[in-house]
Amino acid sequence: MGKRIITWKRVIICLTAIILIGLGLLVAWSLLLSSPCSPESDRVEIDNFVGRQIEMILDDDYYLNLYDFTVEYEETDAHPAGIIIRQNPAAGRTVPASQDGVIRVHLQVATPEAELETGSVFSDDLDDPIFSLDGVAYTLPILLSELEANGWRPYDPDNSFATDTLEPKDFDIWTLTNGDQNVSVTFTNLSEEMLSVSESYITGFAVLLGTHNVQIIFPDNVMLGSTYEDVMAAYGDILRHVWESENSRRFSFHTDTLSLTITIDVETNLVIFMGVDYWGEHD
Repeated sequence: MGKRIITWKRVIICLTAIILIGLGLLVAWSLLLSSPCSPESDRVEIDNFVGRQIEMILDDDYYLNLYDFTVEYEETDAHPAGIIIRQNPAAGRTVPASQDGVIRVHLQVATPEAELETGSVFSDDLDDPIFSLDGVAYTLPILLSELEANGWRPYDPDNSFATDTLEPKDFDIWTLTNGDQNVSVTFTNLSEEMLSVSESYITGFAVLLGTHNVQIIFPDNVMLGSTYEDVMAAYGDILRHVWESENSRRFSFHTDTLSLTITIDVETNLVIFMGVDYWGEHD
């Protein structure tokens, strides 16, 4: 048998190949770590917003490009107005970015507590009309029969309304129709025994622009399509700014027995949702 002669030339070729393969593996690993598919590259450490003014955050393009904020306002005298008092996720947490590349962060902001002067607009007197629906004034709570007298009927395609029941203090949401008009209502069993839905009181009304084609009008002629300025002129001294997103702002107000919610579209500056609810007792 002949002997295999290993020359320096072959050794050099083999070492060069090994080095090149090693470099290739290092480059591939580096690209993998920096790839958008890498778990680490999709995670972002949350900034600290607590203690800062909300206006400064929402006016900063850097934060607006990185985060999608929702804002909730909390009545408190423990912090200056406009100061961010809580955030979720917490500062320092490392979270994955969403598919559109932004991070969802919810901020709670301090707003001063205030004494609400309600008598000129809303009151807790159950005899005072709260709103008008299709031109007829109503108060809350009311029985379905009062609405049926004006042509309103439950939308009941599966014929379940007559047999549905509610436990004490339980509620259910139904749609009422009157010709081509419709409105969302809440039935609540205010008694201490089981009742049918039809025997329970209607304790809430709600309308959404583009969904409910009937007009609820609150005192001072505030309705769907009213402007933000209209709402503030009527209720600016009692409404509280409670929630905000990129597309809408929500305001609320309540007495001992009533709550009112109005949502404003940010782009159009118009009222797109109105709701009123009764949450007291009734004989």
